[in-house]
This record gives sequence, C-alpha cells and structure tokens, in this order.
Amino acid sequence: MKNYELKNDEIVLYRGSVVVLPDGKKEKESRLKKIESELSLTNENLVFTTKIKKVFQKETCETEIYPIDHIKIYQDRPHIMLKGKSVDIYFIGTEKFIEFPDKKAAKTFTDTALRAITGHSKFVRGIKKAQKEVDETSKALNVDIVGVAKTVVGIATNVAIENSAVAGASKGSKFLGMLARNAKKKNDNKPLLAATTDDTVKKLKEIKELLDEGVITQEEFEKMKKECLGGLE
Repeated sequence: MKNYELKNDEIVLYRGSVVVLPDGKKEKESRLKKIESELSLTNENLVFTTKIKKVFQKETCETEIYPIDHIKIYQDRPHIMLKGKSVDIYFIGTEKFIEFPDKKAAKTFTDTALRAITGHSKFVRGIKKAQKEVDETSKALNVDIVGVAKTVVGIATNVAIENSAVAGASKGSKFLGMLARNAKKKNDNKPLLAATTDDTVKKLKEIKELLDEGVITQEEFEKMKKECLGGLE
C-alpha cells in the first residue's frame, strides 16, 4: 500500500477499489462528490488511499487511517451496516459511507471486517447471541432451560439406543431396517423438539410477566412453572 507501511504483526485481510461518498446521501448532487479510493482492511486498521490530481502538479496520494477498534459497538455487534453494494461504517466521532463495485464485494468486506473485530464468524456470533438470550431468560425465571432441553434430548436418545439393541438380536436385514427407521425418526423429531423448547420458554416468560404484574401469586407461579416444564425441572 502506498504511503502506508504495515507493522510486523499486521496483515491485509481485504483490499479493493471503492467509492467514498462524504455525506452518505444518494441524491444526484451528492454523487458528484464521490471519491475513488483503494480500501485496505488489516487486522488493525481501515486504510483509504486516494490519488489526488491537480492541474500542472504531480499526482499525489492521500492516506486516511481508521483503527478498527474505534468502530462503535452496539449489542456486541460492530456498527457496520451492509446495504446492497454500499456499506456504512460508524466510528467514534465520525463515519464512512462506502460504495463497492458490486454486492458480492460489499458482503465479503463486511463479513471480513466483522470477523476481524469480533474474532468470530456470523455463525458463531449467532450462537453466542442465542446463548446470551437463554442465559438471561434462565436467570430471570430461575429455571435451567438448557438442563431441561438436555433431559428431553437424553430421553429421546435412550429410546433410540434401546430400539437399536432390540434390532441387533434379529436378522441382519431387520437390524439395518430398524437403524434406518430410528435415524429418520430422530431427524423428524428435531424440529418438534426445537419448537417444544421455544414454546416452553415463551410460556415461562408469560407467567413470569403475570407474577411481576401481581396477577398471580408466587405459589401460583411455581405451580404453573412446574406444569410448564412437565415435571422435568
């Protein structure tokens, strides 16, 4: 990169041509202000290199550097907004509105930037967010939701194992047939188990709200909670 020297432990994660719109607007008059730049994303900085041409003067390069740890964070997610082939980045004290050649390039940059800042992929961030919601709900309701789910899964697994053991005592064809049926049954039950767990969490939240609003007593809450968990608490 011209006018920018990488540190010993700094590497380039993404590089490409972009157009920077200073005010972020999409009106025709704003487009006249667009600046073509080379964007480089490293594990530490966001670097914009822009060629400056002036009449009767030698071409020069202007470099802008923005530390990625200055990007605002909201609900554990960096404030980087992907909008088609455009990306809005909000830093502490300033912002950048960038337009990429196409949607694929914009998405590649966004995913790479989020991973660089958080250290996790979109899939892992989704899991962590879901885990946080489960933990908060469990704490508020004083219920081990994960434990209840594991109990349900354990029961289903034990039934499958027992069925397989019985099939093993029969002829080979019967054994294979039983395994196939059990595998199909297990896959068919996955959506049902997920739906059941979601319904349970929703019902628990509802009765907790009734308790907080004084509609039901603590004793009634405990009874309804036990019924909601189906005796698996």
